[in-house]
Amino acid sequence: AMLVQDIPDERVAEVGERLAGENGVTLCYQRPRVLPQWPYNLFCMIHGQARAEVEAKIAALRRRLQLDDFAHATLFSLTRFKQNGAHYA
Repeated sequence: AMLVQDIPDERVAEVGERLAGENGVTLCYQRPRVLPQWPYNLFCMIHGQARAEVEAKIAALRRRLQLDDFAHATLFSLTRFKQNGAHYA
């Protein structure tokens, strides 16, 4: 799942580093908001076997890092494509 969050700009580096150091977070990066359609600026990839498991991980993570006051959404993939790594010509 991709956890997307709206973190205040002055805190995004600190929150991003804390999230990146958490078990279960395999990717964490900042992107610019695209207002008004997309208010999120911090993205985290969190893997799990079942949707409920991932939702529980996200809830615990947000609670532990005191992120409950920040808007967020969880995006789940519908299709998984095999990753083969980089190919060089």
